[in-house]
Amino acid sequence: MNVKTKFVYVLVCNKSGFYLEQFIISAYSLLQHTPSAHVCLVVDEQTALYINERKTDVENIISELIVSDTPNNYNNMRKSRYIKTNLRKIVKGDFLFIDTDTVICDDLSGIDNLAFDIASVPDQHVKIPSFHPQSSLKNWSKIAEFELKPDNFYFNSGVIYCKDNQKTSDFYTEWYKQWELNDSKGLSYDQPSFAKANEVCGYLMRELDGIWNCQIVENGLKYLNESKIVHYFSSGASSNKQSAYLFYNEDVYKLVREKGIMCDELQQLLKKPRAAFGEDCKVITGEDSQYLLSIANVMYKSHPFIFKVFEQFSYSYLRLLRCADMIRKGSFLDKVKSKYF
Repeated sequence: MNVKTKFVYVLVCNKSGFYLEQFIISAYSLLQHTPSAHVCLVVDEQTALYINERKTDVENIISELIVSDTPNNYNNMRKSRYIKTNLRKIVKGDFLFIDTDTVICDDLSGIDNLAFDIASVPDQHVKIPSFHPQSSLKNWSKIAEFELKPDNFYFNSGVIYCKDNQKTSDFYTEWYKQWELNDSKGLSYDQPSFAKANEVCGYLMRELDGIWNCQIVENGLKYLNESKIVHYFSSGASSNKQSAYLFYNEDVYKLVREKGIMCDELQQLLKKPRAAFGEDCKVITGEDSQYLLSIANVMYKSHPFIFKVFEQFSYSYLRLLRCADMIRKGSFLDKVKSKYF
């Protein structure tokens, strides 16, 4: 059965990053699970030339290529967001927009059954009061001027279901308007503008089940078992060799670039994308997870020597505290007497 909803990707890239390789992985995995999918790739002119020069697997994956005009003075990031916030004007028909840093894990043909005008998954899979860090969200809301209501969601724009009607056309028009305004204020992220557009349009956005955008590093584990789309949040050229989820790592993109999507190593990973984790990974929660989001963890990754000095100081400090506690309880003197007298 053919799927009526289009699956849309936006790609603006060059040889300096791995966005093209991410797209190939995502679109290929989509077709593995939904062979009748209409894959629509929207690019700028320079990206179209780059794809043509690369002679990749792209032409065997896509059903439709749209080359969109973009402002000449924009860098690649801004071009990408310009296209993304104007998609409703560019693409005809109902669509499911999917970020390139994703892997498809299941059949997506059920998307045709959604009754929403527009829908997406909450960012971090939580309501606004549980979003972390709150300081960033408050800063974005201040600049973009959207209200932080406790019962509302701050939606993730990495996967968006969108019908082709006047309501969604108005929503996208507002989204682009707000993004352009906030970009002039120095806030180029598209999600704060996404939130503001939703507010202006009377909270048109509906909540999409978390399985459609399982944010693997942002509270998404509870959706992983039934996930349709895993979203791993890569910047496009990750060199993080320690990432638990293997599709986040640069080595995977290099395989696509050097050997192609059909190489044995990638085919093995794509057979079980929900299980694509490294050997040394653990599930953590509570205070431990707060540490991973802390400045201390940033220090550890960015300045390991300084972190080691701090680690040694902390170890010595804790030993002093332990000795002081033993002296207070009298156990320290008992140990000294038993050892020397």
